[in-house]
Amino acid sequence: MQSKMGKLTIRVSDMQGRRLGTIRTSPNNKFTFGETWNTGVYLLEVKQGKQIKTIKAIKKGN
Repeated sequence: MQSKMGKLTIRVSDMQGRRLGTIRTSPNNKFTFGETWNTGVYLLEVKQGKQIKTIKAIKKGN
């Protein structure tokens, strides 16, 4: 996704479709999230402008 399209919105859901949170940030910002998540698989819906991409994220146990 290109940074000239504006802010990013990331919606986090678990595999049952429950919305766990929304993150709003600027492109090229570095951030960490998921520290409080349980081990499992999550879906991240990343939206920038009219572009939307869904990413599957896996949180492994420590």
